[in-house]
Amino acid sequence: MRLIHFGAVTMPVPLHQSVVGMVMVAVQNILSMGPAIAETAAVTKAESWNWQAIGIIATGFVGILGFLATYWNNILLEKQRANIAFISNQLEKLYGPLLALSNSTEQAWRQFQTRHRPGRPFFFDDGDPPSEEEAREFRHWMTVVLMPTNIKMQEVISQNAHLIDGSSMPTEFLEFLAHVQAYRAVIAKWAVADTGPALTSRAANASYLNYPQKLDAYVAAKFDELKARQERLLAKRFAR
Repeated sequence: MRLIHFGAVTMPVPLHQSVVGMVMVAVQNILSMGPAIAETAAVTKAESWNWQAIGIIATGFVGILGFLATYWNNILLEKQRANIAFISNQLEKLYGPLLALSNSTEQAWRQFQTRHRPGRPFFFDDGDPPSEEEAREFRHWMTVVLMPTNIKMQEVISQNAHLIDGSSMPTEFLEFLAHVQAYRAVIAKWAVADTGPALTSRAANASYLNYPQKLDAYVAAKFDELKARQERLLAKRFAR
């Protein structure tokens, strides 16, 4: 007899049976380990499937985030393009033409004043009326130079009211439109044969609604504001 040690098992067996006994014990140990090995394999397989599922979900989530980011970025770009286009139309069709026309009107009026009755606050003063020649010269300038420009400005505002910056018609525009309409009525009464007070009086030549003094400054300030806004949007667009 001899003692055979196998793992934690000590078995007294005959020598000729030692090899067989060792084999049997080894087989039994292997068989007893079967369920544990199978369980470990199942857990490993389940964990593998779990990681695969997590990977698929993560990939899909990243894809969704990428789509949303691209979609939102496209919306911002489209909004930016729309803003730039709208401001460009404002400058091109409304505030730009108004600025040019109002400046030309102002320059023309100053040129007229330097040649006719300079230094007076009002051209028509019933206490010191102009001569008939000066009154006729005024009417000539008004019908040929000043009023046609005013009518062009009126058309620019009327035809492009949808481009006005803000939610309501500016007071300066309303006053100007009323001034032009009132002057149409004054000019309609002029006749070549007018003489005396019918030619030289203030009532016969001036509108009861004066040209709005703040109009030119308002148009210039709004043009500069929109131009600066346009440049900022363009700089932001090309910086992308």
